[in-house]
Amino acid sequence: MVNLTQKEKDLQVRVIRVSMFFSIAIFLIALIAGIISDSITLLLDASAGFITVFMAFVVHSNIKKLDRPPDSFFNFGYDKFEPFTVVMQGGMIMFSCVVALYFAIQDIVHAEDVARYDIPMIASMVSGVIALIIAFFIRNVSVRTRSHMLKASALHWFVDSFFSFAMVSGFAFGYYMQQKGYHRITPYVDPAMTIILATILIWTPIKLIKTNLRQLLDAAPSDKIRAEVEKIVDRHKARAFGIHSIRMREVNEKVFLYICFQMHGHITMLQAQEFVKAFEADVAEHFPKYDVIVYFYPVIAR
Repeated sequence: MVNLTQKEKDLQVRVIRVSMFFSIAIFLIALIAGIISDSITLLLDASAGFITVFMAFVVHSNIKKLDRPPDSFFNFGYDKFEPFTVVMQGGMIMFSCVVALYFAIQDIVHAEDVARYDIPMIASMVSGVIALIIAFFIRNVSVRTRSHMLKASALHWFVDSFFSFAMVSGFAFGYYMQQKGYHRITPYVDPAMTIILATILIWTPIKLIKTNLRQLLDAAPSDKIRAEVEKIVDRHKARAFGIHSIRMREVNEKVFLYICFQMHGHITMLQAQEFVKAFEADVAEHFPKYDVIVYFYPVIAR
């Protein structure tokens, strides 16, 4: 496993706290501007911001738990906290997108113009700039501390900044059309922009849920990992009669492998220990994070 210094751990906690602070700031900016301008798009952005705030608190709570060893309550460790958090986050984002789509369609059927376009345009610009700065900051820390959780958080901030700048363009178009007097078109700008953004945004959590749900359900790892494990097993199978059973799963790049070798019934304890030690060393070389259980099925040679 990757060992972090105390300074790197403190840096991770500090960057998450910074993320929490600015998540709250962006959420309040989007919420207040959305209420003032009566913009569904900004309210969608505010709901996504609320999810970011909530998940920042969850990540802050869970990041110290991920490296905890197994205990009497979590016998297999705390590794599943991360995929569980991601699935929960994805579900909340999907729900907010569906609700936004419902209200956007309702606004198209019963057209109603946004009260003002300048306020949401400015609010989106401020949110986009903040999100972009925070994304680069978190990304830099994730590289320094080799944190996949922070890397995912940085990606989330980059996505937020992209949508914020996209909304600036949409609100600028609405503002221009409103100033030119195209009042028949402007009522559809905001709901149309909401539908486009929600449709694009909803695919990201679907992919995240699909990947992390496999880990929560203890599904077999990817083909690449299975092939690598099979190569390792083949190298050691020559010292045994064969493989009685093998099971594997993956959680956050940590590979769990349970394998039973068919061995000669008269194998000594020392021979068994040497076999297991060599096998675990081979696994560790390819998978820095691993949990291996090796046991034997005796075969009596005739």
